[in-house]
Amino acid sequence: MLTLDFVLFSSNSKLGDMMPRFFVCYDIKKTTPDPHPVLLDLANDYGFDVWLTMEDGEIKRLPNTTLVGSFPLVEEALNAFKKLVAATAKKIGQPVVVEKVLTIKSAGARLRSDKKKRKTDALRLIELVKKSRG
Repeated sequence: MLTLDFVLFSSNSKLGDMMPRFFVCYDIKKTTPDPHPVLLDLANDYGFDVWLTMEDGEIKRLPNTTLVGSFPLVEEALNAFKKLVAATAKKIGQPVVVEKVLTIKSAGARLRSDKKKRKTDALRLIELVKKSRG
């Protein structure tokens, strides 16, 4: 069972904090071969990530069928997802059927996740500088 609590986090996106952040939650039809691993492998190429950097710099994994990315408008986030699905279908050589998709602008979120990444050296250095300044 997935539990989500909501509070603001910092951006993982290459595009930075200047654009709104959107979550895309989706269900895709189970087929053989399974398109999901390929979709996740291609996600970064279309502006999405499966990892989220929290306010404290901790990096957490989103739920399995959720992506996050920064785009100017919700329509652009959805279009990027559609392009990602098309690229996935091309790579596996068969259609990918999206059964459900929800694209939503982040109003702030806190994520509880069982998977975490190490903080980057830059984030650890920033934390040390902040602590030393009191």
